[in-house]
Amino acid sequence: MENEAEKLNPQREHIYYFDFLRVFGVLCVVFMHTAAAPLRSTVGTPGWQLTNVCTSLAFTAVPLYLMISGYLSLTSSKTGDYGYLLMKRIPRLLCTLVVWTVVAAIWLGHRKGIGELFLLLLSAFHTPVMVHFWYMYTLIALTLISPFLYYGLNHMDGTGRAAVVVCVALVLIQSTVTGIKGVNWQVDILVQLRLFGGSLSAYLLGWFLGRIKTKIPNVALVALFCADLAFIAFETARCSMAAGKYNAVFQSQSGGLTVLLAACIFLFFKQNCNADTRFRRRLAPMAALSLGVYLCHNILLSILAGIGYNGTRFLFTCARAAAVFVAAALITKTFASIRPLCYVFTGMKYDEACRTCNWQYTVHRMRSREKAAAV
Repeated sequence: MENEAEKLNPQREHIYYFDFLRVFGVLCVVFMHTAAAPLRSTVGTPGWQLTNVCTSLAFTAVPLYLMISGYLSLTSSKTGDYGYLLMKRIPRLLCTLVVWTVVAAIWLGHRKGIGELFLLLLSAFHTPVMVHFWYMYTLIALTLISPFLYYGLNHMDGTGRAAVVVCVALVLIQSTVTGIKGVNWQVDILVQLRLFGGSLSAYLLGWFLGRIKTKIPNVALVALFCADLAFIAFETARCSMAAGKYNAVFQSQSGGLTVLLAACIFLFFKQNCNADTRFRRRLAPMAALSLGVYLCHNILLSILAGIGYNGTRFLFTCARAAAVFVAAALITKTFASIRPLCYVFTGMKYDEACRTCNWQYTVHRMRSREKAAAV
């Protein structure tokens, strides 16, 4: 690993495996929220069990996004410039959060009158209008403290960095152990270190995993991944059937088991998908749109629920998740194609969207292929 902040490249090359992780993460988060209602229906049926397994995997979405953000922020020299954060990074996150919060509030309060809509918007100052917006609140807070983390981590010696990793590991272990019924391992120091609801652990872990040079055998990663996923799904099913209702304690997004599962996925893609392949280039536009899709998808799910488009069967859940994903992607892509709306709805500058993901980009690519085929 690089040992000094000065060695971090401010103009870093594109990290290809992050495109895969972003697309995987947004697919997971759409499925996770789509499956929320079916999981709270009749517990223990074969369809419920399949939904439970898929949801156990889908809960890795937020830890993966935190790991990506942690690595990108804490290895960039721009993070040390607080003015850059306040002028560039924070406005990007804040604008998209505000705009989608207004859209969500209009949908949720459109039948209650202007007064109720105003109150709903005011409530956004202390609690998210929709549940999935919590991630943006947390990410903005982490971004605000990222310069302190950046300088601290990049001016530590090897012993100091090892101590940080050990602390993160202990916090994650405690969050896992305390989820087991009958076990009460509460070490107050570790409880106090579980900052930002545990999200800081995944944020720092991304910095560590993205920088390590040691390669873990794929067989070991896959075996650990399968064992961890099976344990999470089994314990979730056992606890849910014992309680007679869905119990997600083992699927906690900030719990050690889910973060471990996300770490296996992170390392697998890092070791096997960090190349500019044709398949990666096809996924890249969706990776660029992932923030907008994340912010948009739960509003679409709420609209479908509002018009009575509900169901609990596993195949129906998969179909609804796929439909919402496609609709959210098309909506975000369209916003990215309109210059005045692009930045506030997607977090991208219009020129960037034209180079990576919007309809103008798609048309340009199609014309380029036609010209190449004609030659």
